[in-house]
Amino acid sequence: MMPIDRLLFGVIVCLATLGTSAAGFAAGSADECLVPSEIKMMNEGFWARYPSAEEFSRYAAVDMKITTNIVDVVEINSAQKTGRDRAAKLALFMANHPEHFSSFKSNHRSTYLYFVGNEHRAEMVKTSNEYPSGQCVSMFHFESDDKRCIAGQRVRALRLSFIKDFKKIELQGVQIAMENCE
Repeated sequence: MMPIDRLLFGVIVCLATLGTSAAGFAAGSADECLVPSEIKMMNEGFWARYPSAEEFSRYAAVDMKITTNIVDVVEINSAQKTGRDRAAKLALFMANHPEHFSSFKSNHRSTYLYFVGNEHRAEMVKTSNEYPSGQCVSMFHFESDDKRCIAGQRVRALRLSFIKDFKKIELQGVQIAMENCE
């Protein structure tokens, strides 16, 4: 499992262990579950303007973290004190390097994490690459499929991880890494 996957899985297990309301999840509460209108809003805002500093900071959690091997992004992560500031600077970095990051807007896959039915146990966590209608999605991420080699470099990892909690969608973490290629 990659670090973000472990983080998301751990959060799900913690929510289940702490007694998160199973009835609320099963009912698909708009406070705790991603709803189709929010997906539409993300498509019309976040993805339509990608990479927008305004949209990135709008969704960023206060404690959003970036996992990276890119020196300039490491500096963003350490220099910026809030998740919103980190997210805005990351969006500007991505906008300044369209050869590597512009394709992410249309070339990514989605993964939605949800509990099956009323069972809030770790073994009941499932994933889907399409929005699972009728299930309570509280975590989801978008991951790059672009592996092109451009000027001797390629994006090894690019993942944006979101969580829906207390009526709000938040960008919790970003994994972004580059590698040399031929």
